[in-house]
Amino acid sequence: MYLKMSLIKGWKNDGHHYDEIERHHVYNNIVKHANNNPKKVKNFKRISKKAFSGDNVLCHIPRILSIGDHHVIYVGVQQRARALHAFIEDHYFGHKTYRSFVHDSNMNNILNRSHEHKFIQKYEQGHTRQYGFLYGPDIIRGPDSHFYVCEDNIGYLGGIGDLCLANQLLLDHFPEYLPYLHKSNPMILYKQISQLCHQFVEPHEILLYLKYPRTMSADHEEDRASKIFSSMGFKIATIPLKKSDRKIFVMDDGVYYVDGSSKQKIGCMMLGCEPFDVDPQNALMIKQVITDEAHLKLSYYQSQIEKNVKKNIKKNTDKNHLNKQKYEHLYQKLFDLIQRIVHFPNNHNFTLLSRFLRRHHQQDFKNLLSKGIPKIFDAYFEGKVRLINSGGFDFLGDKGFYPYVEKCIAHYLNEQPILKSIPTQQIRPSNIDTVFDPNVQHNVVVKGCIGRGGDSVFVGCKIPRQEFLKCKNKVVRKMDNYIVQKYIPLSTCDKYLVDLRAISCVTSNHGQLRLAVGSTFWGRGVVKDSNGKVNLSDEGVEFAVFREHQGH
Repeated sequence: MYLKMSLIKGWKNDGHHYDEIERHHVYNNIVKHANNNPKKVKNFKRISKKAFSGDNVLCHIPRILSIGDHHVIYVGVQQRARALHAFIEDHYFGHKTYRSFVHDSNMNNILNRSHEHKFIQKYEQGHTRQYGFLYGPDIIRGPDSHFYVCEDNIGYLGGIGDLCLANQLLLDHFPEYLPYLHKSNPMILYKQISQLCHQFVEPHEILLYLKYPRTMSADHEEDRASKIFSSMGFKIATIPLKKSDRKIFVMDDGVYYVDGSSKQKIGCMMLGCEPFDVDPQNALMIKQVITDEAHLKLSYYQSQIEKNVKKNIKKNTDKNHLNKQKYEHLYQKLFDLIQRIVHFPNNHNFTLLSRFLRRHHQQDFKNLLSKGIPKIFDAYFEGKVRLINSGGFDFLGDKGFYPYVEKCIAHYLNEQPILKSIPTQQIRPSNIDTVFDPNVQHNVVVKGCIGRGGDSVFVGCKIPRQEFLKCKNKVVRKMDNYIVQKYIPLSTCDKYLVDLRAISCVTSNHGQLRLAVGSTFWGRGVVKDSNGKVNLSDEGVEFAVFREHQGH
């Protein structure tokens, strides 16, 4: 135990960032062209935002990888995906040999956090061994020039709709860059995904891509993705918001897409959405549905509180003050209920949360449970349809599972990891004081094991001491739900801290792995003096990512 504590104290952050532009001469000509066209660069910000339908801006400087670096990332993601597939086969259909390096209590915590502990019975008793999921790890380059996986992402991935647009848009407006870049074809990945899905389809069956309706989408990326999959021969459908909107029906002999007089049998369906939104009344999904809805309402209350604060500044009235108090009360009540779920995810606490939502948002809660495609997951487990991104795999992206991926590589593949994981420890009573020691704060990152978009990530060197101590108050209530990682300064490109995501599709046909890894990567950046979390929602930018042209 002393050794683990001393390891955390031994993590050092010298503040040095690997400078992509400074360390790679291929950028010299790119930067020269950009500097010679300041007006063009300025206009590109506006042009790119319009092209992305207002979602985000594309950086005018591309992220460029050497041939060797590109190969390391490609085969590293391939290796990691193979290990995750082997784990799934062992977990659902094998002898659970992973118990030699994952304790049962840890595995139970991981499965409970994702509400996926009951899936094992469904897979064991079901009639399907045909499944698939998208996998896209986030990859950073450290000061030592090596690449590290900082997070594993499963299923509903950001970036899947932007690969083609980002690369083409940049080259259309900066054709002078082309001699220095290898122009890869992002469409190859989508063609490969289509081929993987076709292995599950009979000649008379169709492929279908299911996406969110516009009212449920955070941005326009789902529309971009659906256009790409439509060009690959997928029928496109949206999650129905009410019974009259339904076009997908589960029948005795299969699952059908019905549009007017046309009736087509679906062989394989790719979910371009969260599984729990597809069939919210399913017993496997209901807890995720309730939790997600509670978080949405919490965000709504926060926005109403801020709105009434602004109104009070302009005009201090009793009505504005009472509205603010009302939403503050609701916010605190709902926050406390969510925390009870986080710390003690039992049926009683879910019942209390459901009652709150029914009482204060009766119609919204009713609408929530009336959307979707009833019985679709029952049909999946009965072998009537194959699903890509079904439930039961999301736990692989739990940050508590992350430290075990390197062990999966050793255990199942008997290989050394090509892409390293960041040094990580579970937070426990024995190390929590070390983690929050003022002399250690600048060397660590504290992460909640669940949550997306960086909402439960605390980068020690990027936040004030008091804010970091507030984080400790959260962590101490349920330490099992938090990890601590060594802080590794992200590499920089132009004025941004940057990362990469390599998107892949993992499929399994009765244990036989078929895998596609995209050779065009997705890039993001956030300004250097930010909170250190690379998120487009935090005023970040997208990067088009290229391999250098051979000979430069």
